[in-house]
Amino acid sequence: MSILQESLELLIEPLLQSKTAVLIADENRDVLEVNHAWEELIGISRENIIGQNTRLLKTEYTNPSIYCGLLESIENFIPWQSVVIDFNKRTKTPVPICLSIFSYRNQTTGRSIYIATSTPIESLDVLFSLNIDASKTLESRLVMLMTKIAEWGDPVIEKHIENVYQNSRWIAQLAAKANLIEAEQIEDLALASTLHDIGKIQVAKQILFKPDKLTPGEHAHMREHAPTGSELIDWVYKQISPLFSYRTKMFKLASEAARSHHEWWNGKGYPDGLAGENIPIAARITALADVIDALQSERPYKKSWSLQDIKKYIIERSATQFDPQLVGLVRDYWESAPFYVST
Repeated sequence: MSILQESLELLIEPLLQSKTAVLIADENRDVLEVNHAWEELIGISRENIIGQNTRLLKTEYTNPSIYCGLLESIENFIPWQSVVIDFNKRTKTPVPICLSIFSYRNQTTGRSIYIATSTPIESLDVLFSLNIDASKTLESRLVMLMTKIAEWGDPVIEKHIENVYQNSRWIAQLAAKANLIEAEQIEDLALASTLHDIGKIQVAKQILFKPDKLTPGEHAHMREHAPTGSELIDWVYKQISPLFSYRTKMFKLASEAARSHHEWWNGKGYPDGLAGENIPIAARITALADVIDALQSERPYKKSWSLQDIKKYIIERSATQFDPQLVGLVRDYWESAPFYVST
């Protein structure tokens, strides 16, 4: 009887027949068996992986420290679980999965096997709806997952977030042409803007959707969404940073946009009273993009503004509320804006 047959036979067969991706390896970590779900998830056929060592499945998308923790755990027969980034060889795309591994040693023979189950984080694919560069798949999808969390319970904000993304991307493109930012920052800045209001998940719904003027106390509560959003983004990044083998910039930009998009160029904004170029560029771009869409959108407490009135409002607040260089670019290229073209 082979090692695969003699170990956990009653458990293994139903497991291999399940829809969960399963890989079984021997004590040398050579692959003994995989099921059809695993073949589909990783894009490698059974005949091409049986007998191969599992180290061939390591990817550059997963932090090496995660693999070190994996080896340490299974060598000590400790169950292990984490999120890793596999790579589908057929579709040529990274695949975020929850990987669980447990070890089994046959006390009679002294031989061991390792059983690994892989569950794709499908929600990330479902929630990733905007056209983002696939070269940053995981990072982008994690940001979009947080964006969708911010949308829950608000039927209006989904369209607002998409519009802010498009507006921010347009403004960032103009800024890059004017050499105010690097061209490679455009997509990061645009995606970072989508989390600008994530802190509103802690704002009471009766305040968030109140059709009347807010009281001073309600205003103070509402303003807390800026630092709260930044703190939330920072906390999430701290939890998932081991997944990245490089230093990600997108979460830093998102945190800056969330905290500082209500700062004013003249220093009269909140929460920190920053002024001028002390306001991060992500926040300055998001501020413009946010206000443009807010004014253009109809709300229970306001009518939609005309594009002419929005343009006038933005220009009048140049160097007071908004970055004057960005306002100049928006003014000069107004008719190329996504909101203008789509009307």
